[in-house]
Amino acid sequence: MSEKIYAWLLRLYPRAFREEYGAASQQLFRDRWNAERGLRARCRLGLDVVADLALTVPREHRRRARPPQPAGYRLPEEAVAAMVTRGRLSAYPALLLFFAMGWLGGAPHLPLLAGYLLLALAFTAAFVRRRIGSKRRLLSLELILGPDRIERRQPGFDLTLRRNEVARVSEVDQGLIVWASDRRMIWVPSRLNGFEEVRDHLAAWMPIGREDPPRHGFRIKPRHAYFLLFPAYVSAVLVRSLSWYLPLALLSGAGLLVMVRQAMRQRPGLRRKPAPVVILLALLAVLILKAAIMLRVK
Repeated sequence: MSEKIYAWLLRLYPRAFREEYGAASQQLFRDRWNAERGLRARCRLGLDVVADLALTVPREHRRRARPPQPAGYRLPEEAVAAMVTRGRLSAYPALLLFFAMGWLGGAPHLPLLAGYLLLALAFTAAFVRRRIGSKRRLLSLELILGPDRIERRQPGFDLTLRRNEVARVSEVDQGLIVWASDRRMIWVPSRLNGFEEVRDHLAAWMPIGREDPPRHGFRIKPRHAYFLLFPAYVSAVLVRSLSWYLPLALLSGAGLLVMVRQAMRQRPGLRRKPAPVVILLALLAVLILKAAIMLRVK
């Protein structure tokens, strides 16, 4: 296969591809042709060229035939890094607090140390896993704006809202929320590249209102129940003093009840997957049994 034949074969590619890569492709073929000496080597070069053409020519024609896709808006890596490092390891002060309460309550030292060491390792692993997962999800977020639609592209969370489906656009501390009438929503982070452009585009659809965070009374969140209250269970089981047991049992029991409620709400088919609720209820039963024993002994 000579250079003239290769130049003729390049005509099989689309014109835009030839204008962009034609000269570089010819130079690469010329270098290989001069480097490959002998009939066997040049036959191998010819087979490589034919195989590459068979794969790339149809692909380039398909790619060039597609209509241009609108550019998306993404979160820069610096913004994602700042967002995922914003969390605090609030579980460690709680671990120290409940460890001290167990120590003062007369819990056996070796089981107490082993229990809290395992909890610290588990919390660290969960924190790292959550941070890595959050970073991956934020980096994969892409927003597409069209004249009459806004689209979120994110693995597992793709969503498109047309202009006539948008009920309101709310401004929150971390950006905008585009709400549909059926409670579907798309979050537009304030750290997004081109955020002001997206905001102006949405403001042309409808006025942007301010949405203040809802005010609740005192309520234990599931995350707090897991990372702050559940460690109290270890000390509650091990302490020998009733005066130290009561506050520990109250805190851990409240956390376990919140986790039971969350498990029941997230799993409508409780009859098919009862394991989480059964385990949590068993832990509560242990607390109640120990309370009965300590009261009887006293």
